[in-house]
Amino acid sequence: KDADVLHCSPSHHFPSGLVTPVSRRRELLQWAKEGKWNGGNTVPVGYDADIDADMFVINEYEAMQVREVFDLFINRMPIFTIMTHMNNKGYRTKYGEWKEQTIRGMLSRPIYIGEITHKGKVYEGQHEAIIDKETFAKAQKIFAEREKAKSRSDRVRYVLLHFYRRSILPYVCFFGTWNAGDKP
Repeated sequence: KDADVLHCSPSHHFPSGLVTPVSRRRELLQWAKEGKWNGGNTVPVGYDADIDADMFVINEYEAMQVREVFDLFINRMPIFTIMTHMNNKGYRTKYGEWKEQTIRGMLSRPIYIGEITHKGKVYEGQHEAIIDKETFAKAQKIFAEREKAKSRSDRVRYVLLHFYRRSILPYVCFFGTWNAGDKP
């Protein structure tokens, strides 16, 4: 009744009991509102951390790579092909070779247009943008198109598999060429 804050520990904190204190969560939220970096496990590719100023500074070598990744993506190159292209050119990030996960995360994070996110909300960051907002918007549009196409192809694949199982599989099993109980 008289509480200012309700604290519920998420299940992933069980059984260790490691929970970020409310005061620390408020501090992180305030930093985000001020556009400052509020920590995390890794510094985004293209930036270096300025710990004293709690913000990112551009790493020019990586920023050049980030711009190239965005350019290739908005020119409709698949993410796997981008990864292969970057690695074949000998480009490396501070974390090593390019990975699909790195590229996918990079293309969807507003940090690259000078914004900070915290708990799903977006705040104007104090750091300099590597990508302009128009390029980022194009990348988001392509992402949405690919996700829609992926979900559509997944549905088609499911329908075809269901059809296959219902129409052909019983006959294959009947003739003894494959038995559902056998292990390959």
